Amino acid sequence: MTRTSSPPVGAVLTLALAAGAAVLLGAADAVGFRSDRAESLSTPAWLLGWVLLVWAVLVGVVSAAHLGHRLLTGPDRPSAGAGVRSLLLLAGAAVVTAEVSTHPLWGNGSGAG
Repeated sequence: MTRTSSPPVGAVLTLALAAGAAVLLGAADAVGFRSDRAESLSTPAWLLGWVLLVWAVLVGVVSAAHLGHRLLTGPDRPSAGAGVRSLLLLAGAAVVTAEVSTHPLWGNGSGAG
């Protein structure tokens, strides 16, 4: 019986969470704080976007650690799935980096206006 590679669930989840955070943080910026109604929509979207971003980082770190462990302790030749996982994790990290740089928790552009 041969051992098959497991699907890159963690890497896909990282990218999906980061993309969801990008959508929510972008929507919060688009709605803004121009009125009480706009603020009642913007604040929860901003908070939920940051929650998704934190989860994306946590899932990404665990997935990267798992991938690193499999590459270090696995067979001499990495599987084709390792390349896909690596690309998905890199894409997720790029989205997280872009979101953290454009939507900081404090300072200019933080939503604390």
